[in-house]
Formats: sequence, C-alpha cells, structure tokens
Amino acid sequence: MSYLELFAEEARVLRETFFPQLGFNGPSNPLLISGASARYIRLSKPGEAPLAITKFRLFRAARDGYVSIDIPSCSIWIGNPVDGFNFDGQYEALLSGNDPTLLSTAQSGLPIITFDLGQEVKFDRLQICAQIGYSAHHAWGIKIEVSSDGEAWRTHYDGNGRVSEYRRLLLSRAGQGDNPQTAAHRLVFARAIASFFETGVVDPKDVRTEASKFGLSEEHYRSVIKELNARFVHPYEREVTVHGIKRSFRFWSNSEKQGYLRHCNEIIDALSAAGIECSLGYGAVLGLIRGRDFIPHDDDLDIIAIFDQSVAHSFPLALSILSSALAKSKFNVTGNHIAHRWVSKAGVSFFCDVFVGIKEGDFISFLPGPRREIHYADVFPPLKTKIFGHECPIPRNPFAYLEKVYGPHWETPIPGWNHSWKTDDFKDLMGSAA
Repeated sequence: MSYLELFAEEARVLRETFFPQLGFNGPSNPLLISGASARYIRLSKPGEAPLAITKFRLFRAARDGYVSIDIPSCSIWIGNPVDGFNFDGQYEALLSGNDPTLLSTAQSGLPIITFDLGQEVKFDRLQICAQIGYSAHHAWGIKIEVSSDGEAWRTHYDGNGRVSEYRRLLLSRAGQGDNPQTAAHRLVFARAIASFFETGVVDPKDVRTEASKFGLSEEHYRSVIKELNARFVHPYEREVTVHGIKRSFRFWSNSEKQGYLRHCNEIIDALSAAGIECSLGYGAVLGLIRGRDFIPHDDDLDIIAIFDQSVAHSFPLALSILSSALAKSKFNVTGNHIAHRWVSKAGVSFFCDVFVGIKEGDFISFLPGPRREIHYADVFPPLKTKIFGHECPIPRNPFAYLEKVYGPHWETPIPGWNHSWKTDDFKDLMGSAA
C-alpha cells in the first residue's frame, strides 16, 4: 500500500472507532448517543437546509442490551415552540422509522425540532435516524440539547464539534514525518475528509487548487479523490466527480438506466418533430461504444443537436430555437451555458445536457470539441442501436466521432481527462440570438 492508502485506511479506522456518529443516516447506520436525564430534548443544526429525521427513540440499559422506553405523552414541535408546528401523536410513528420523510423542518424555515417527553425521563441511549443515503448529510451537523424545564439547556451532543475533533486529529497525524511532500499530500486528503463530514460537499476544484498550492502534481490530486471515494463517499452511493458529489452511474440499477434512456428518447423525439437533427453524444456515446454501458463515474447523458448556418448562425440563436421547441413539448429548459442547456420534465427526476452545434459546410462544430473537424456525414443521419431495451440514435460513424472528440486513444480510459472549454476558435459563433 502507498503512504496515502495507509493514511486513508488509518483515517477510516479512526472514524469508525472513535467517531462512529459522523456520517450517520438510516437504520443500518443510526446516530447513537449516550444517555441523560431530561424532559425536553431539542435537535437543531446550523445553516438553512431543513433538518429531517425518520427515527427518534430512547432506551434504557437492560441485562441483555437496551430496551425501548415507552413515552405515553410526547409533544413534538417543529421550529419555534411558540409559533411553530405541533406534531402531537407522531412519536409512535417515529419509533418505527418506516417513513423516509417523516419529520422535517422544511415548512418552518427554522431547523429545530423539540420533544417534550411530558415528564423527566432518564435514558441510557438515544437513537436518531436521518434519511437513508447521502441526503442524510443535511443532519450531520446536528446539535442535541437537553433540559428539565425548557428554559435552561445544556449541550449533550454537537455534531460539528465532533467533526472538528476528528479534523484536528487527522491534521496532527497528517503532518507527521520528515518528507514535506508526503505530509502535504496527507494534509490535502485530511481536509477533504473533514469537508465531507462537515458539509457533505467536496468541491474537486478546491481540492485541486489546494494540492497545487502545496506543489503537488495532478497524480497526487487524483489519488486524493480516489481514496476519498473508495473509503468515505462510495458507501453513500455517491462519488466525487468533476461535477462535485453525485450519484454516479456505477450505483444505478438497469431499470434506472432504462428510465433515463426513455427520457432521452422523449427529448430526441420532440426535437426531431421540430425538424432538428439530434443524437446521443459525448460521454453517452463513449460509454456505449467502449463498454455497452454508461460511464461508471459519470452522472448524466448528453444529446447533440445540429443547426445549419442558414437556420442558426450562432450558439445563442441555436439555443433559443432549441428551447422554444422543447418548451412546446412541456420540457423544462434551464441553465445559461454557452452552448448547452439542461432539459428535464415535471415529475421526472432525470435531466439531460443538450448541446447545440452549427453545421458549417461539410463539418459540424460543437463546444466543447474541435472547430470544423467533425464531418457531418460521420454523425448524421444517426444510427439506431438498442441499449438497455431502448432504440437510441448514435453518430453514424461513432469511431470517427469519438476520435475527433476524445483523441486517438479514446478506447482507453485516461484518469483525469477533461474536455477543453476554450472558446478562442468559437468567438464568431458566440454572438446574439437575433
């Protein structure tokens, strides 16, 4: 194992041994807190995001473990107890934890939940479950306070405080040793872990910038992301990608992929009905040709739509025509990117990136991509191929298309490869929508 792999494993063991509360979520990984004596228990969190829990349960110690404490009369307040929402009668439902969105502060705007147990209760363990999976990260900074009279409160557990302790421990261990580069590499990794448990967010751009400040290479950066994913992020069915933390395709079921392709085909059908030539493009084609699947670390599919110069002389005009055509078919079109839009539909959780290109003589030009190098005849009219049970259009000569977009070695995955978004060659196509 490399020194970073050893440090990553040490960080994982430290977290599971001494900080097991960090990163809690559903019933299989609940937040378990030691006991206290209180009539009132208040849950809160920093920030504006709602606090949502699916299970709240008190236990007393018994000879064979822990036994649930019966609370015959428990009042629950969302937000401020003076003018908030009262959820009397919901305590029994919280014991089971079967409803994934049972108790949320979304409507109150104040991420506070207060339990009035009706009388002073001595308990030996408190169990709380958040939403299953990555959505639980909104509750990771939870603060638990207890009170006997509802006036004087004492902190019983501070999630952010525990993360700070974990951060300090990791940073102290990261800096050990005589090799400055090794220490810097571990330090960048330690800060990325702390960021994940503090906010549920890791911005790969920030990680790369910090690595660069320490004089670390791109390979160092990639190893940080790799170990972070493998030991800390993947268990939540998420992955740090170039787009941030996403539920990448490696965690999708075949039925989910089928639903996504169905959505893509609906977009393609709507564009085709408007007389716009289109096909799957970019990573969607790369994954399907290279492995007959979606690219595991990707999280969305791309569609390319072509406009002749006589119809649209610029990307803004092409985007305007595209947006109007899709809006007529009840699609939601969002984003303000130079040459593509996000397309979704009400009631559908998927969205697609739809890129516009300009046909210039025998060539088509897309951004990102080379200017006047992709032959129109290598893409349109597209071929139809069956993928996860759906007939989908792909470039007519996918090999030639992929070579122009990804280079001659497109068949071999290249870690850290990124498109070039330089606009120097496209300035004349970035004019107005008029």
